[in-house]
Amino acid sequence: MAKSIKQLRGDLTVLDTEVRLLGKELYSLYEDYIKHFTPVVAKQLVLASYQICTQKYPDSFLALSYQQKVDLQGGIKGLGKDFLVKLSNYLVEIDVPDNNLFVDFPQSLTGVIPQEVPSEVNSLQAGIEGLSAEISSGVNLFSDVLNPDDVLHFYDEIEDSLGEVLTEISSRGNDLLKEYNILPAQIPAKVLEMALKNRDNSKGIADAPNLLSLVVEKEDISSKEIKDITPVVAMCLRLGEIEFGDTGLSADRTKIVAIINKLNALQKRYQRITRLYAIAQAESQWRSCWSEEN
Repeated sequence: MAKSIKQLRGDLTVLDTEVRLLGKELYSLYEDYIKHFTPVVAKQLVLASYQICTQKYPDSFLALSYQQKVDLQGGIKGLGKDFLVKLSNYLVEIDVPDNNLFVDFPQSLTGVIPQEVPSEVNSLQAGIEGLSAEISSGVNLFSDVLNPDDVLHFYDEIEDSLGEVLTEISSRGNDLLKEYNILPAQIPAKVLEMALKNRDNSKGIADAPNLLSLVVEKEDISSKEIKDITPVVAMCLRLGEIEFGDTGLSADRTKIVAIINKLNALQKRYQRITRLYAIAQAESQWRSCWSEEN
């Protein structure tokens, strides 16, 4: 027997409560994850730099003066300290599905106040959101129910932001290594940038995590033949390799995945219930409008 509109509405209310509880639990897990992640990133950044300077390009590192070595190491450590600030600046651009659920985001997640987004960007974003709400207000039957998909998308964007920050730090680390003549000067910046953006598919190094191996080819324009081939090892911080190297982060990830799976299950329920609710509403309104008179 088909459920009534009242029963389906009750199901949506229960589901909304479950989504909010899981959303808050996941937020708490990400708070712990980011607290653990920050020092690990700093450590892995130093380790990757150490591998490049001592194992891959020892002659270049030895050519530096004592003060240059100290300054290079200081610059590397400084990149690690910038992690939370950079992450907050990425997170501030994420749309929050419910401000009452994720209070003071992203500061409550990172513990760092992000830099202000330019006012014109804020104005544009507000205008877009207002227009979207205006367009959808007439057809959205479930505006008071938190869609699990919105929560999942929110956390997907947090993951994307983590990856973007790792790419930015890797890029700045490589720039620093080039500045101190550790990495070959002839590496085109665009080549490194493309390799870092494609970090998940880039060629890693088995015995040295968070490094990138690539070959830079220089072509003779007149003969269209490869004139020079330069193998390069550069820094490429990867989320998976950082987690793999730390048992605490791996444990955090396991908990996060478990909640994500529960939210995915709720999303399927949400789609089924909202579909049935919309059908029941349409049937009811059809009957209310129907007349046997022509």
